[in-house]
Amino acid sequence: MGKNFCRKYLSVIIVLFPLFISGCFVKDFGNTLTHSVKGDYYLSSKKYRAGQESFREEVRENPQSASANYYYGRFLLQNGKAKNSLKYFNKSCLINENKAEYYFWRAMAFADLGQNKNEAADYRRALKRDPRYLQALTYLGHNLFERKKYSEALPFYSRAIAIWPKSPVALYNRAFILKKLHRIPEEELAWQEYLRFHANGDLGKEATDNLNLLRNYSFRNYYLGARTVTVARIRWQPFSAVLTAEGLQSLQSIGEISSRMDGAVLQVVTYQKNNLSLAKQRALSIKRYLLKKFPALSRGKVKLSWFATPQYIKVRGRRLRIDESVNFFTTRD
Repeated sequence: MGKNFCRKYLSVIIVLFPLFISGCFVKDFGNTLTHSVKGDYYLSSKKYRAGQESFREEVRENPQSASANYYYGRFLLQNGKAKNSLKYFNKSCLINENKAEYYFWRAMAFADLGQNKNEAADYRRALKRDPRYLQALTYLGHNLFERKKYSEALPFYSRAIAIWPKSPVALYNRAFILKKLHRIPEEELAWQEYLRFHANGDLGKEATDNLNLLRNYSFRNYYLGARTVTVARIRWQPFSAVLTAEGLQSLQSIGEISSRMDGAVLQVVTYQKNNLSLAKQRALSIKRYLLKKFPALSRGKVKLSWFATPQYIKVRGRRLRIDESVNFFTTRD
């Protein structure tokens, strides 16, 4: 009888134990989902104070919830309490050591506290759990870049670009690192790749200066009034004054900007070493296109000059020569 009772009792435990585990799992999953929905709502709506208050209560009620501790840490960090947030990020990582996101945001807290080595270590932990974690790849690149560990930073930026080919900061910093490492052929390609996506803005101007210093003029900076305009080089079909599709696209940008400038005259200057006739034909071709596309530039708003000499430009104090070139700038009526 004793043995039968033991067998029955044991069978009840065996049956109930999976149900108990299943119930715990469902409850924990439900809590995590609730925390995620609520936490992301407060973050996306920038209700950081309300989020902090809400998750303070969640942590009080569920002290062993990884997600509650994580979101409470997020809101503490967002509210300028990086040191306090570490306690809760530490707990979330301890409870659930497989969540890459938890390590990433603990790294962000370390970054806020200036603990660069701890920051980098946590990015690496996040990447160990998710090798394609884009933010961790990019920020680890930043961390190493700021510490001038350029060779170490480069592969992380490259991995980030493989995931997001248009990533502006990864593209720019990759090119800058290659410049620092004197890997000139790669640097040249990297600046061109950055400019292919992000020619506009101050970094576009800087990238173009760096590219031009390598005597690559596939992108140019033009100064139209107070504005710097960066466009792909005006290109022509060989031995002719016929603009290529790329040349037309750049000319479109120049025309759109200059046509909106009240009282401005667009000066177009073409250079073709030892061929004055071709230089003139190209200047006239540009004017015809601009007047056709932008009637606001008619009545003397476009002036032409052409020369059978190279153009000389100055970039960061260096004088550079371009044998075949077009220059644009504006003057007042």
